[in-house]
Amino acid sequence: MGIWKVKDNQKIRLVPIVDSELAQNNRPDIQKASQLGDKFIAEQLSSEKVKKGFKLISKFFAEQFAKSEIKSPNDYKISSFFQTT
Repeated sequence: MGIWKVKDNQKIRLVPIVDSELAQNNRPDIQKASQLGDKFIAEQLSSEKVKKGFKLISKFFAEQFAKSEIKSPNDYKISSFFQTT
């Protein structure tokens, strides 16, 4: 987990990415956040196909951000790109 410092008078947009199994196994608060997210999606979306796709995408990004074994700079390409856009 990283620590970010926000410059004075700057805004930051946050996206909760909590579907990493590694993070959920180590952090009960992240597990609870994921469960709340699942409940929200279940209530807001009617298509099972869309729900499943949303969960797959969320899990993919969560796993990209939660990598613990970094073997090369290429291991962080996706999370690096995401945070700069």
